[in-house]
Amino acid sequence: MRRPLMFLTLSILIVASALTVVPTTSIMSANIKVAVSYVLYYGDPVGTEGTDSYNVTDYDGLHWYDGPRTNGIPAGGIKYYVNTVSSAVVAAVKASFETWDAQVEIELFNNEVGRTGLSGSRFDGKNVVSGGWLKPGIVAVCYIWYYSDTLEIVEFGIVFNNYYKWGIDPDGEGPQTITAFDIQNVATHEAGHTLSLNDLYMNGASALTMYGYTSRGETMKRSLGAGDIYGVKLIYEP
Repeated sequence: MRRPLMFLTLSILIVASALTVVPTTSIMSANIKVAVSYVLYYGDPVGTEGTDSYNVTDYDGLHWYDGPRTNGIPAGGIKYYVNTVSSAVVAAVKASFETWDAQVEIELFNNEVGRTGLSGSRFDGKNVVSGGWLKPGIVAVCYIWYYSDTLEIVEFGIVFNNYYKWGIDPDGEGPQTITAFDIQNVATHEAGHTLSLNDLYMNGASALTMYGYTSRGETMKRSLGAGDIYGVKLIYEP
């Protein structure tokens, strides 16, 4: 019997009715909005469908910088924080972000992961990975705050749904499985969203990290497929 698939992320169409304006008490100006996801497919989908050699990707146009890195991604990479007391969780999250970092020549994420008591659902000046309560059926969500006029990202937040049981698979993508959602598996997918890659929902993309569904015990999203790698290079190696 197949395990039920769960939504990995909550996607919101970028249209006027779906945008959420950050409150005026925000630390940034009022033209910052939050939401992500309209569909623009890049690349011809080649490779065998349902495998990580499938090369389709989806990029929504948001970005950390325009052209030369005069703003956006800072020297040393984007600094982010994890709301946890567990060193194992920090290590799993860091491994997820570094999986993307390894694919491009620039340093996307800072090597030093901070600790915080903040929530990833809040716009507060820090990029935060945390737990939180979401609707059943949504395993995790990534929020991206960006300037509506330039589409430049200024902050992200990731929230893992406390409604579900979480764990760390001891043998990675090996045959052993756990009866929980693997933190590194889901965090690697969510880290892709922080770089402005969207969910993929066609069946052929089911083995890619950015495929929008997951299940308990799944670990194959820990490593990137051809489409995932094509996407991050498209954006950050122009």
